[in-house]
Amino acid sequence: MFRRLYLTCLSLCLLYPLAGLAAPGDILFSDDFERTGLGPNWTADVASAAGISAATSSSPTRSMYTRNEAVAVTSTVIDLSVYGADLSVWIRRGDDAFSEDPDPGEDLVVEYLDSVGTWQNLATYLGDGTPGEIYNATYILPFDALHVNFQLRFRQLGGSGVDWDYWHIDDVVITEKAATRPPLKIGICDDFEQGLSNWTENSSGGSMGISSATSQSPTSSMYTQGGVVSATSNTMDTNTTQFSGFSVWIQRGNDAFSEDPDNGEDLVVEYLDNTSTWVTLETFPGNGTPGQIFTRTYTLPASAQHTSFQIRFRQTGGNAGLWDFWHIDDVCIEGTVPFPVFVIQKNVSLENDPVNVTNPKAIPLSNSRYNIRVVNTGTGSPDNNTMLIRDDIPAGTEIFTGNYSGGAPFAFIDGTGVDASGVSCTFISLSDTTDCITFLDAGNNPIVPNGGYDSRVKAVEFRPTGIMNASSSGSTPYFELEFRIRVAP
Repeated sequence: MFRRLYLTCLSLCLLYPLAGLAAPGDILFSDDFERTGLGPNWTADVASAAGISAATSSSPTRSMYTRNEAVAVTSTVIDLSVYGADLSVWIRRGDDAFSEDPDPGEDLVVEYLDSVGTWQNLATYLGDGTPGEIYNATYILPFDALHVNFQLRFRQLGGSGVDWDYWHIDDVVITEKAATRPPLKIGICDDFEQGLSNWTENSSGGSMGISSATSQSPTSSMYTQGGVVSATSNTMDTNTTQFSGFSVWIQRGNDAFSEDPDNGEDLVVEYLDNTSTWVTLETFPGNGTPGQIFTRTYTLPASAQHTSFQIRFRQTGGNAGLWDFWHIDDVCIEGTVPFPVFVIQKNVSLENDPVNVTNPKAIPLSNSRYNIRVVNTGTGSPDNNTMLIRDDIPAGTEIFTGNYSGGAPFAFIDGTGVDASGVSCTFISLSDTTDCITFLDAGNNPIVPNGGYDSRVKAVEFRPTGIMNASSSGSTPYFELEFRIRVAP
């Protein structure tokens, strides 16, 4: 039966990442490899293909190496539950003078573990570059890297056997920074005023970065320069007819503020289509007018509407050093932004009371079942892990914090089939601070309940994990949360 008894404040809102106790500038992780073994900070999946040596280094005498064959070296778990962070690292391609240089296909890939447990690429260093070449790289870590279970991985793709094909890594430092930009998606622009967190470098001699040499919107822009290099955007879900394309501002370098490219040092604008093929939209020649500005809006075909869309700016050549610049600014993903629209219903039904058997009443010690139903009727989804549902416990009642369903003090009931929500709400223990439910006292402070009916609990919060599915013509995603309340004695 439907009751409005004890219906109180119920809200659904966006939850932003909680900052830890650290502050911008704090070192969250560092390793200079001044020891003889990888532990305790690193583990290798092929023990003989990675280690520490004094062959070459950035800081005093030692660095980590990979060699011989395909091998992955993975860091320990690092808590990056902060607003922003960057990674700096020294990388050197092997050389016969101190180790041995890698060959084509024996690349080094720098990766991180994102918030849903997937390895994502930060950069790829090609095996067939200049032997002994040194890279001092800094990467602004994307939003999905900022979580408690972050890990870093250096992965060599191949090798030619024992004591061949070296990569050397040193001075790995992760530093807390101010908030990074949100990732590119429909309706979002990157003006490069907060770093390169949305972009991945793939270099074979060239480099990319941010400077204030020139820009369209104050005061910074991205650049490519100095050789073959590409800047690839984060992956975007554009699988909707509401997506139309993207716009961008491009300027050819000029000696007045950088340096102009030459013949063959072109900039190619590309996108990744639904067959995972890079499609060229336009090639800007390097030998054009220095400082020339191009403002473009690219309307894209249906093949660009898919779940793994990316943009790439690729420089085809250049001379080593501070030469041959292209400048890029104000990359905007065009289209109509689909928004989630939440409808929340709350049902309260009496279960029993200590007196009446067949017709229970809301008297002291009577139990009621609270059911909260959350439906997304909109054509968009909220961001990952951003849902918060709060329900205040009415005065004169107590929430049951014992075993309501499957050992948990609540039940999570997901939609079925096409109506599945796409989120989950797990329970670990009453004292766990990472699971779905939090119990709050009168001061809105988290508390550990007593495992029974607890009068100290004045509100309960649920934080489902994942991305709630969007509604479509054939589906209405929903989930329900259910728990027990009794009238206080």
